[in-house]
Amino acid sequence: MIRTDYSPGIINIDRAERIMTISTDKDVHFTGAIGLNQIEYEDIPGLVTNKITIRGVNIQAKEAMLYTLWFWKSATHASSDLNEDSYRDFVNLDVATSGKRIAGSGQWYLQSSNLCILYEDDDPPTAEGYYTLHLGLMVSAGSGKSAGSNGELQLDITYSPRL
Repeated sequence: MIRTDYSPGIINIDRAERIMTISTDKDVHFTGAIGLNQIEYEDIPGLVTNKITIRGVNIQAKEAMLYTLWFWKSATHASSDLNEDSYRDFVNLDVATSGKRIAGSGQWYLQSSNLCILYEDDDPPTAEGYYTLHLGLMVSAGSGKSAGSNGELQLDITYSPRL
């Protein structure tokens, strides 16, 4: 005899999450020239918690090249001392190969989705109670990113808070 219990019980929800976005500002972040294999660091406050899962990165850029977006767990960023280095992960954003333009002109667009980067900010919260996303942008191929308005770019990082 087979017994089947149809009473209400535990419901397993595969993944219920709140997706949020934190963005860079083209006039404030990554405004300098970046040479080949060089990196520029930015600290972007605004995370609601210090533990998040990064789900995607969208980039709009005036220059099409291979960018590498690095994630660091503190404002110390890279360090030659391996105990102090705060490397967490990186994402290649190959705008030169996979980027799109509308009508063949204007800025380049690229989306990198389906990411699952477990990120944790080790620094204390800001005075307003927010945590910080510590980023580094590197040019991994191409002639290098221009400074100022010729090299403008903007990033949207989608994430979900986690426990």
